[in-house]
Amino acid sequence: MTSKPRFSLAPAAIQATPKKQTTLIQPKTPMTPRNAGPEPFANPIPDTFNELKTSCAAFLEEFSSWVQLNKEEVMNSQKSFHEQCDSQKVKMKDLQQKLSELQSQETSVSKALAMEKQEENSKQKEISDLKKRQIDTEITRRNLESERLELTAKLKRKTDELNRLRKYREEESRKGLPEYEAYKKWLALEIIPIEENIIRFIWTHIDQTNVDLPFTIKLDISNSELYQVMECEPELPNMGELLEFLNQTRKFYTFLILVRQSFSKLEMEERIAVLVEHSLPFAKVSNISGSMLIVNEITAILDCLYSSNTTTNITSQFQTLKVPSVKFLVKFLNILTKLKDPSELDCETIDLCSNLIARFSQLSSGRKQVREFKFRNNITVKVQEMTMNTAGLGWQTWPSSILLSNLLCSGFVNVRQKSVLELGCGTSLAGLTASHPSTGAKCVWLTDYLDEIIENCHQAIELNKTSGISNDTVFAQKLDWFSINKSNESPTIENKRNLRPNLFDVIIAADVCYEKDLSMMLPKVFAKYLKFGNVVDIDCPKVYVVVQDRGEKFFEELEIFESGMSAEGFVCVGNWQISNEHGLSDIKTIAANGKETERLNQCLDASSCPPGVYRLYVYHQG
Repeated sequence: MTSKPRFSLAPAAIQATPKKQTTLIQPKTPMTPRNAGPEPFANPIPDTFNELKTSCAAFLEEFSSWVQLNKEEVMNSQKSFHEQCDSQKVKMKDLQQKLSELQSQETSVSKALAMEKQEENSKQKEISDLKKRQIDTEITRRNLESERLELTAKLKRKTDELNRLRKYREEESRKGLPEYEAYKKWLALEIIPIEENIIRFIWTHIDQTNVDLPFTIKLDISNSELYQVMECEPELPNMGELLEFLNQTRKFYTFLILVRQSFSKLEMEERIAVLVEHSLPFAKVSNISGSMLIVNEITAILDCLYSSNTTTNITSQFQTLKVPSVKFLVKFLNILTKLKDPSELDCETIDLCSNLIARFSQLSSGRKQVREFKFRNNITVKVQEMTMNTAGLGWQTWPSSILLSNLLCSGFVNVRQKSVLELGCGTSLAGLTASHPSTGAKCVWLTDYLDEIIENCHQAIELNKTSGISNDTVFAQKLDWFSINKSNESPTIENKRNLRPNLFDVIIAADVCYEKDLSMMLPKVFAKYLKFGNVVDIDCPKVYVVVQDRGEKFFEELEIFESGMSAEGFVCVGNWQISNEHGLSDIKTIAANGKETERLNQCLDASSCPPGVYRLYVYHQG
């Protein structure tokens, strides 16, 4: 009989796998929960019902105990699981929040990257634009450089054109009527149009005590045939004669020069009148400082008279000044020589007053006067001045000779270790200056036409022996320019030397072009006596001529001299107009290179040039 299978009351988890056998068997390896108590099926399966019932009760009891025992563990596990779940939820929430933040940051970074990309694109565009602008700028620069070169070339052409025009105008100003700048520069003249056909002319630098004091005339030129002077301040007594000269000759420049000379003469007469009528009669000679002011004024007036262009001015004004001045000087000398304290004795002032008295007595007495000239480099030269009746125009030291002497002392006229010839020497100031040890000429010949002048030169050489000037190196001889072609050699001087042709390294002359015949012969004399030399050499033989520029008075004489020098084959190295007139000093280049003009400016200053306007010529053989 087949038995029915038994049912196990054990939990399914620990129930054994059913077998084909009909009997319950004990599992080989019963499964128990982890950490459980005693196995609930430890006892063998009963065979009877009671046993089964007992076994079931025991099983239920054991099962309840087992369930109770494992329930806490399950609850704790569940609680722990829930806590872990809550913790994971919190972490999940944090992670979600971080994820949100990271997403937000990612969005910001994306936006930033987009902006950077946009900026990069913008920068790239700007770079592209800058490169394009750089190319345009380079093209513009090249165009401007091309325009600059073109404008520079145009400017050079214009400058050359203006220089040619300026040179042409200068030449034209020398040929015809000078322009306004020439009036202003050489005559200290300002021309002001007042109204139509009426012009005011204003001269300054006439009154030596107040160079800005104006001297004016107002001229009506409405009638081209007959000019009229409407106003003259101060009034000139000879204005009628000057106006007549203008209307007859139409030489406007000469008219302006004559008016200025008339104003200068009037100012000098007024100056002398003030001195004679007011200062000298009431002077207190015991007041040494006040008396010295009067002595200086007398000296200044006398120097102006001596440098005057005409003898008439010297004679009339000199005589007006002479008597009261000499009386004052004698009284002043008497006071000076009676000073009790020898330390107060001023020898220079006594010499000055004595020389002034000698100069006043020179014209009337006919006695020679010794004048001492002091130049730069401590060069002192003494000369003797005679009377006009005795020596003609060689009676005094003319301003041109003083200027030439200054050029010698400054080194512009270099005579060191050279043979020198002076033509028309007069008082021989320039020749004696050339022979001074400081200027160092090897030998100097002083020549003139009058025997009295030659004798005076010998005496001047004796006067300067203390300065190192000796008659062993300085010679004086009469020379007639008009007889130079009659013989090859001139007479000897005391059988020492001959004045031979082509002997001299340097020839100097001052104020020798005052007659047409002399101006015509002078180049021939230069050609005969100047030594031949290499013109390429900067130190080649040269001719130096200084003449006082008296406007149109000797204009023809200078033209004859210049053309004669060209005809004799001379080349003009320099031609300058030097001005120190009425307090204005200037050097105007007529024909010279820039280096020579610069050297002349360095060698010459206002103190080296006497008052007046002069022409300086420098020639060498062609």
